[in-house]
Amino acid sequence: MLNKIIIENEEQLISYLKDAVEAIKTKENPEELNKYRRIFKKAVPLTMRSYVAAYLIKQAGFTGSASGIKKDIRNRMHSSAIKQGFKSAHIPKPRVVLPEDGATSIFIGIGRKRGIFPKDIITLLIQGAGIPRDHIGGIRILDNYSFVQVMNDEADTIIEKLNNSYYRGKSLTVSHSRKPSDDMEEQTDFEEQIEEKETDKPFTEETYESQEIVNEQADISEENI
Repeated sequence: MLNKIIIENEEQLISYLKDAVEAIKTKENPEELNKYRRIFKKAVPLTMRSYVAAYLIKQAGFTGSASGIKKDIRNRMHSSAIKQGFKSAHIPKPRVVLPEDGATSIFIGIGRKRGIFPKDIITLLIQGAGIPRDHIGGIRILDNYSFVQVMNDEADTIIEKLNNSYYRGKSLTVSHSRKPSDDMEEQTDFEEQIEEKETDKPFTEETYESQEIVNEQADISEENI
């Protein structure tokens, strides 16, 4: 009978992996990640990929001891500091959550196909409209459009300052994505129609899972040829 292997600090490992998923959704460049994915798929057989991923996690320092996890975190932070010219390692700030009864969603007509990430939207609102960082809530980046939560009393100011302005060589369309009086939990027809047109949404768990199924089916077909 095989001895049962117990992984200590399992919750820390789960938290680390969830942070990695969140980083992929909101910070990483999908085009860059796809380069690594293609190499991974080319080198590792389909049935072995989850095992190889587990092995890489183990080799990275998650050996079941708190010291291993802490050592890996220190190494990654040290590497980040070196890349920034020995500056202090950047620790991401918690995401801003705006009060539902005081926030609304605005539409910005630029998206992922023009290399836009949440940090770009934040910079645009801060520098272009004078909005403080803690007044900028959830951000969703689609292929050609973006949606961002802002305070109700600042939405019109943002639209006035940014609509028809030029950003990265493109005239921006900025408007309310829903009526200011709408409940924050209700999705408007306009926003739903926009999202229905978007076929490539790599920053949602559902899309990732469905896309992985498609990719695996394609891999099986390729390996059987």
